[in-house]
Amino acid sequence: GGGGGGAGRGGRAPERTRKLSFQEITEIFKVLDKNGDGSITHVEFIIGLKKHPWVAEKLGMPANVRQEDGTRESYQLSFGKIDNDNSKSIEFRELCGFFGYYDDGDLLSDWSGESRGEGAG
Repeated sequence: GGGGGGAGRGGRAPERTRKLSFQEITEIFKVLDKNGDGSITHVEFIIGLKKHPWVAEKLGMPANVRQEDGTRESYQLSFGKIDNDNSKSIEFRELCGFFGYYDDGDLLSDWSGESRGEGAG
């Protein structure tokens, strides 16, 4: 079933992960990719979430990733969803693809909000 165009601008979307703009994604990637090599490692990601809680909020991830309280598990789940090729690092196109964009800012036509297939951790 196809959804109609959303008219209401004032209303807040009830779902927690709301779609980010391409600009926000670019901003987040720049913040997380500390050494600027074009991919975000687990270490960079965890440090970035801690230093920039707004990033964690936008991505719907825990700001403080700890083993004890289960935040690490939920973090790894999210990371795995974004990391399409299981390279243990996130490239810009993967982050874009997760939110339904090509890495040049175009919208993916077949974006459903989830990546296909579950990767076993």
